[in-house]
Amino acid sequence: MFLKRLIITTEKGTIIREVSFKKGLNIILGIPAKGNKGSTNNLGKTTLLRCIDFCLGARNLEEIYTDSENNKNPDNKVESFLRKVNPIFTLEISSSLDSSDVITIERRVNLNRRSKKYFNFIDGTELSKDEFENIELKKIFFASSEHYPTFRQLIGKFVRGNDKSLSNILNYGSHFNTDSDYEKIYFFLMLPKSSKVLDTKKATENEMSKFRKNFKKIDEKIKELQQSFYVIENELSELKNLRDEFKIDAKYDKEEESLKNVQLSIQQNEGEIASLKLKKEINLKRKSELEDKFISLKSQSLKYLYDEAKYFNKKLPRTFDELVQFHNQMINNEIDYLNKSFEKYDSLIIEKEQAKVSYVNQYNELLSFLGKSGSLAEYTKLNDKISQKSIIFGELKSEIDRLSSGIKTLEELKSTFDSMNETLHSLEPELDENLKIFNKYFSQYVNQIADYKAKPSVLSYGFKTKNEQYEFKISNIESNPGSGSKQALIMAFDLAYISFCNELKLTRPRFITQDKVEIIDEKILQSLFSIADQIDGQLIVPIIWDKVGNEHSAIGEDCILTLDSSNKFFCIEKFTDL
Repeated sequence: MFLKRLIITTEKGTIIREVSFKKGLNIILGIPAKGNKGSTNNLGKTTLLRCIDFCLGARNLEEIYTDSENNKNPDNKVESFLRKVNPIFTLEISSSLDSSDVITIERRVNLNRRSKKYFNFIDGTELSKDEFENIELKKIFFASSEHYPTFRQLIGKFVRGNDKSLSNILNYGSHFNTDSDYEKIYFFLMLPKSSKVLDTKKATENEMSKFRKNFKKIDEKIKELQQSFYVIENELSELKNLRDEFKIDAKYDKEEESLKNVQLSIQQNEGEIASLKLKKEINLKRKSELEDKFISLKSQSLKYLYDEAKYFNKKLPRTFDELVQFHNQMINNEIDYLNKSFEKYDSLIIEKEQAKVSYVNQYNELLSFLGKSGSLAEYTKLNDKISQKSIIFGELKSEIDRLSSGIKTLEELKSTFDSMNETLHSLEPELDENLKIFNKYFSQYVNQIADYKAKPSVLSYGFKTKNEQYEFKISNIESNPGSGSKQALIMAFDLAYISFCNELKLTRPRFITQDKVEIIDEKILQSLFSIADQIDGQLIVPIIWDKVGNEHSAIGEDCILTLDSSNKFFCIEKFTDL
């Protein structure tokens, strides 16, 4: 996908700024005031890149009016202006700059609201934040409906603006991105057919992580509980043997036997109640999982899959609405069944609780009757001990059962995780072939900017058995290149990826943005600009006038926007009547 045009208007429709993009190099030029005097700072050169990023789902608008190099202090003038005009950001994109298949991405802003401040639209249809980013934008730019890696994790490679993305070739994203995230990102970028496997692997990793938080040191804990359980079990067995051998008075043998039977009934009753409550808890969890699986008729993800299926089979026997209704009806049927089971369990629990009350009353009556025996005090103490130990016994058994169930769940998750790794291993030959294509371009571009005569710079990978994941790396580059050299390599890497996508005809962004290119050596920068003009893609960079020579007209058609002190990005001075 190419960028065609960015339009920023007030909420009333007045145009604030309009920029058209071209194929190849796109320069945002900052020039000094007349006479080549004055500063080129604070003109808004970088603002265009931030506006593109905002249109592509950046979390908030603050980046646009905040100076990252000035202690992240906001530009109060710009912030006040945006609050007054409630801007609308519109980004037009298409599969090629010559085609008419324009898609309009729009984000409307109201910074004066306390709650929702941003409103997302694609081709005029308002979308929720998740639908906007993780469904529609990902489908448009990456032809994928899988959740992982997320759209924002991917797009950061194409829109580089923050310090981390400008100093790291591969680990360009948020500080919250993990090695596991980058495994998914580069497998996805280099081998699109791996997307479903990556999605399942990441979802499994998340479940395993969540599970381990709830079951910390589970193996150690269950062993400790089992030992405690064995001790309590032995103590309880000894106490019951003592009670079985206990003699109160020969004339009260019948009552004594009844007392033992009632005690046994109480213990059995408590076990049945615990079992019913556990079954109910399991069904409640299942009901909650089912409720999360309901599908809305507005579900863009399912609609996309249905439309794709219909494309290949125009005589599908069911409409999309019928498909959704059938799916939801199946879930409703199971939920109805579970609701009936709750009624059954509640009824049985009440019945068992009532029976328990009856048993306890019988037990108390027998104890009262046997109170005439002088040995009752000792017998009562013995029964109290048995009762206390029985409670502890039940609690330990319940916790052991819970942890054992958890271990089984973890084993199932680990089995899925291992299966996904096996699938990825089987895809390595195809990944290797794709990396050959990418490295052909990457090595070529690096040689053009650095004139390297030694080993070529290449992207490679390896499987780390310690954490059971893949790691991508770039080899044969300087161990500690300077900032300018690093940024040049980043630009060469991103341009190579565009060429790679062109050769494989992948649905990907065909544009890259990069800030702070002034630190790159002028000769190297010109070589990169030349590469950008030769490939079927777009390179969008802000730059100051003296980096391209005092006569900025030399860059000709490559300049898409010129800014100076009298023409800053938001043209605030033109809106003095606000």
